[in-house]
Amino acid sequence: MDNIPLLFGCFLSSQVHVQGMIDHGGGTFANISENFEGVITNVNFMVNEVNTRVGPFPVNAFYALLIVSLILLVVALLFLVMHSSHRYVTYRTHKKKQANENSLIA
Repeated sequence: MDNIPLLFGCFLSSQVHVQGMIDHGGGTFANISENFEGVITNVNFMVNEVNTRVGPFPVNAFYALLIVSLILLVVALLFLVMHSSHRYVTYRTHKKKQANENSLIA
């Protein structure tokens, strides 16, 4: 598993790095699942506060807003990654083309 190509032409030099990345990802998902119950508690608290101050407000509306905002966040992050990757490929292609032209001139 040496020299595994990644985004932007970077390379991982050993299985240790790969295993470290996998462990880090697993730890992140474990933290998200642990914090999920806290999110539910906080949403219920917000709904209770809105109910006492404004009037009846459905819990499902808060969950819908939360889900929509998370989806929009993921879409925005995907767009940023794709856009930056496209710009990098364009830049590298331009540099290679420029290097080829310079080598033909010399």
